[in-house]
Amino acid sequence: MKFSVYIVLWACLLAGGFSLAQEDATNDNLTEDTIPKSKHPFKKAALYSAIIPGGGQVYNHLHLPKTSRRKWNVYWKVPLIYAAVGGSAYLMIDRQLEIGNLKQEYRVRKGMVEGSLNPRYVNFDDVAILQLHNNAQRQRDLFILTTVLAYAVNVLDAAVEAHFICFDIGDDLSMRITPTIQTNFALGMTLALNFK
Repeated sequence: MKFSVYIVLWACLLAGGFSLAQEDATNDNLTEDTIPKSKHPFKKAALYSAIIPGGGQVYNHLHLPKTSRRKWNVYWKVPLIYAAVGGSAYLMIDRQLEIGNLKQEYRVRKGMVEGSLNPRYVNFDDVAILQLHNNAQRQRDLFILTTVLAYAVNVLDAAVEAHFICFDIGDDLSMRITPTIQTNFALGMTLALNFK
């Protein structure tokens, strides 16, 4: 129990140290190209991604400094977003069409509507048609969930990346964690933050 309390305490100290490092960093020797003029609006990036998938990532890409190593992120994130959202949506629509075909097949077999039997389902009896229908419904619901999740992750990624546009990752920040042994043979850690 004590060990988990120590881990939580260290995590809080690390988070506080990182936030202090961001506030105390000096900008005297940095060029205008590496420092954004003002705080980047994360709400605008999230809104662009909500309207057009990948729009917030492109918006963030345009506002990154030219020397940033994260400029290439947009080239792999946007196709990945479209593959996840588009693939899930395609499979969801495909399952919905399959549900419609199975409903029509069952109604024709029971004489509820007029029409011809689908040759795809000739080898299935009525119970198997109902089982196929239930399976298609479960799969459709799963693909609805994955489409919504992929879309939400797209918006969340744009908002988080917008927060990190102004994040200083310069060489003048460093942290060193070293293990220590206390006098009563208890394990501990030493945290040292250096600001150059």
